[in-house]
Amino acid sequence: MAHVDVGIETVRSAVEGNRAALDAVIVAIQDDIYGLAVRMLGLPGDAEDATQEILVKVVTNLSTFRGESALRTWVWTIAVRHLMGFRRRAREAFVSPKTVSKFNWSS
Repeated sequence: MAHVDVGIETVRSAVEGNRAALDAVIVAIQDDIYGLAVRMLGLPGDAEDATQEILVKVVTNLSTFRGESALRTWVWTIAVRHLMGFRRRAREAFVSPKTVSKFNWSS
């Protein structure tokens, strides 16, 4: 799908409760978020989960968007930060200090 951008008026309308405007915002950003998530996480299932989490963050924080940059830039920043945390948590869960300390190194 081609990149679609929405203007500040659509964002403001979404913040004011216009469901169609909110839908337009979500449609405009969801494919970009998913594409980034697939590239950063590598697994489609993880990317789908992360995309949903990022969309929730975007929607719940939409009122903080000031319009000083493009919406896409603002969303991209949220997405990259979330995905970096996702990757960090995955690494820590894979080799946590608890796991290492329980391993019997003398065998």
